[in-house]
Amino acid sequence: MTQNRPPASVQVRLAAVESNGYPLRALGRGYQARATGDKAICLTLTIGVLVAQVFGGPGAGDHGFQKAGRTGTNFVGIYPPQLQAVAWPPPDALDDTSLTTFAHPLAPITEVSP
Repeated sequence: MTQNRPPASVQVRLAAVESNGYPLRALGRGYQARATGDKAICLTLTIGVLVAQVFGGPGAGDHGFQKAGRTGTNFVGIYPPQLQAVAWPPPDALDDTSLTTFAHPLAPITEVSP
């Protein structure tokens, strides 16, 4: 907070969505690493056609999501800062189904905490 930026273990991504009736939505996930018990959170906010996602926490550095690349066909990574130009909007917009998958990025490798 004193440096006016997120902690090093945080990632922020933006995406576009073509939704059928969900102009305002918040999806939150809690994760706990099986081996260490470290925790991480993922908060995905939809405001109109914009999707903003924040992922981080003490256990965030232990997950493959950190190494998944900063920009994809359906999202743009904005933190950590990019060293290359990025296009907005991303080439592929999310829909209601792919937004649910996007909001749960660690599903294949972690358990969701209750």
